Amino acid sequence: MVPAVSPLPRVPRLVVMTDRTPTDADDRDDAAPDEESTWLTIGRHSVKLVVLAVVIFLIIHFAFPALAGVRKSLEVVKDANVWWIGVAALCSFLTQAMYIVVFRYSVGGTEGEVERKLGWRESYEVTMASQAASTLVTAAGAGGIALFLWVLARAGFSKTESVARTIAFLAFHYVIYLGAIVLFGFGLYFGILPGAAPVSLTLIPAIVCLGLLGIVTLAAYNPGVVERYVERRSRGAGREGRLAKRLVSVPTAFAAGIRHSRSLFRPGAHGPKIMVAAVLYWVFNIAILAACFEAFGVHANLAGLVQGFFIGSAANLLPLLPGGVGSVEAGLIGALLAFNQPGAQVVVAVLAYRLVGYWLPTLLQAVAYFQLNRTLGEWKEQQGEEAGAEPALLEAVDAAGAAGDSTLTTESRA
Repeated sequence: MVPAVSPLPRVPRLVVMTDRTPTDADDRDDAAPDEESTWLTIGRHSVKLVVLAVVIFLIIHFAFPALAGVRKSLEVVKDANVWWIGVAALCSFLTQAMYIVVFRYSVGGTEGEVERKLGWRESYEVTMASQAASTLVTAAGAGGIALFLWVLARAGFSKTESVARTIAFLAFHYVIYLGAIVLFGFGLYFGILPGAAPVSLTLIPAIVCLGLLGIVTLAAYNPGVVERYVERRSRGAGREGRLAKRLVSVPTAFAAGIRHSRSLFRPGAHGPKIMVAAVLYWVFNIAILAACFEAFGVHANLAGLVQGFFIGSAANLLPLLPGGVGSVEAGLIGALLAFNQPGAQVVVAVLAYRLVGYWLPTLLQAVAYFQLNRTLGEWKEQQGEEAGAEPALLEAVDAAGAAGDSTLTTESRA
């Protein structure tokens, strides 16, 4: 799952009725939020538009020629090696296992009463159910992150703790994601690693991701600098000032998550285990794709396969269909073809990867969704709460998805 700011249910606005006659000033005040909302919506979706443009470019220049030979691709399917498909299926379940390990040690724990609620069984249920929620609410796993926050609140964590632990969980995964694009992008472009090196998929993404890592590091180790800059901007008038006001709390929330991540590396903590599991999560993900290529008789170039996987997976940012159906496949096919992987095998290998790596675990994820509902009921009974006091899990996730314009950081300031 490619990381993004997660939507949370919007808090209803309290309206006070008075006998005062509306004035022109009131009309202007009422109009300002609409203008601000439009501006913020454009800003929040700008990254998705860039990704969409890249995906369209990949489809036009690489995917269409490959799909023109779709009959040849279908002929390749008949010669698939089922043993390699079995290896891909094994790697798929190992990927799920690593995801659970990262959650268990970065979000849960064994130190306090609340942390002990998130044992291995609960960690399995939450992580698997979150992936099911991400299928329902697309855009880089937004539904899954919303479910994380809601479950942590039900477990007894404060809003600040819930946000910090969720950010820590995401940081462990996506710092590796960004770092891999930098490493393989520069390695391919400068000839350190063998393989094709299109500048648009090696050098440029590497520079962008290096800049993002720099911003992450600055916000993590010196959030005051970023916060003071944003606060100064928030004092201004116009759209920029209003946007800055909405972002004032972002550095603080992000730094809290990074502080929690760093605390996991103190002596006797589980930081090293988490890092190993996070790296293996991506390794097994790429191994699924590599095994699917082997199943169709292709020994893919490793560096091109890794870079193509990470660049193509960015299409998951596009909330077009549940589970990123269509956009992820197109992004992966286009990116891998750009690295000179054979066209007929690329199409079937990517489709097999999505089938084994994404759809195969969905049965377990759906079961875990209902198991988590039962676990939440047990927590409710332990806390002496009245049954039915909270919305059902599925309703909570649906509500989170419906309120897509609310951001995690702005809601967490309350």
